[in-house]
Amino acid sequence: MGCCASAPSAGRPAAAGQTAPPPASLLSIVVSTSSFRSARSSFRSASTAGESERDVAASPRASLAARLRRSFMSGRLRRPDQPKDEGAAVEALRRELVRRGALEDDATAWHGGAQPIGAVLRRFLRARKGEVAAAADMFERQVEWRRSLGDGGVDSIERWFDFPEKASVRELYPAGYFRTCKQGRPVYCERLGRVDIEALAKVCSVDRLVLYHVLEYEFLMRHHLPELQARLPEEKRWEVSSTQTVTILDLAGLHFGNLKKSKGMALDYFRRVKDIDSDCYPEMLGRLLVINAPFAFRAIWSLLRPMVPRETLSKVSIHGTDFEKALHSLVSPADLPPSLGGSDESLELGTCLSDEYHAETHLCADEESADAASQSPTGTDDDDTQPVPPRSLGRRATKMVVKVGSMLASPVAAPAAQAAFVRGIVEHGAQHDI
Repeated sequence: MGCCASAPSAGRPAAAGQTAPPPASLLSIVVSTSSFRSARSSFRSASTAGESERDVAASPRASLAARLRRSFMSGRLRRPDQPKDEGAAVEALRRELVRRGALEDDATAWHGGAQPIGAVLRRFLRARKGEVAAAADMFERQVEWRRSLGDGGVDSIERWFDFPEKASVRELYPAGYFRTCKQGRPVYCERLGRVDIEALAKVCSVDRLVLYHVLEYEFLMRHHLPELQARLPEEKRWEVSSTQTVTILDLAGLHFGNLKKSKGMALDYFRRVKDIDSDCYPEMLGRLLVINAPFAFRAIWSLLRPMVPRETLSKVSIHGTDFEKALHSLVSPADLPPSLGGSDESLELGTCLSDEYHAETHLCADEESADAASQSPTGTDDDDTQPVPPRSLGRRATKMVVKVGSMLASPVAAPAAQAAFVRGIVEHGAQHDI
């Protein structure tokens, strides 16, 4: 029987005067099949590793709609109302917000007059990949939230929100700002492994914790960032990268048993804060370092990585106990506590911006680092990074998450909840980006 394309079809005799080709040898069939399987395996490996987006897009399995969606997400194709120039897009967004009544025509600043309106609009525009209409919708939701929060809105939160339990909360939930990184960006740290969930629930509700988070964020936007910008050369002020933060999540002591103790409080807080940050304080993450991560955490995170956009992954790094080299490449040891390989014991708990604000408290201890930050680029913009739309886990990967969670984590928490806990922690640190 014919086994290759040149062989006559089964049941059809060779034409008169034509000699039928010899049957293909078994060896050639095996070699051809092996080559095909090898090529297919190589293609799948490259696709899985994300090494060749072009190969993935050219795959016959990729639908036209999926390829177009990737093109829109990466900026290769633009909507008719999406300006190519970012400055023109910012102006288009301003005019659209004025038309909708979400912004006064003569508005020049935001966050209580502390930040130029152009810098704020640029963050919203980048959060929506340059699409003016989507950015306008996002800004409108933020305006409504700022007006409706609490008793007097976000703009007056410093006056109406009193937080007498702050000292107790900081002891049970160690979190605060260090100084600045080597590029002059604020450094924020949370010691999630030291959080006493049961005691914290008795001292403070999730609602008040969220308000405290907003208060600290507003102090960052109104006081700390403007002070840091004033120390930069005028031509470098209010660039997106210079207004972003470095976040450290220290998981030393964390275990999945905390999930049971929190009775949903931790995930509820993480989700609510993440929603606020993503809608109202976009494009604020410069780098996220998760340190002292348990093996189970790293194993589950490795399976959740396919769900995270590539541009976010470039900002996030997960480390075990071998974190000092990566951390010290960003932050000078002089600006870190001894528990993080630093030399300043006064920074063990960090500081609160909502305490009496003194800019010198939050600047680099090393004057050379501070001077270098003012003279050098303040970070790497993401203009050249092509975002990739999030991908959901397939059935096989989902089963692996469940299996790894069952084998490695504490039995008190269901594997699905463990995966949600891991993603919730990273989302909390990455804020708006995941």
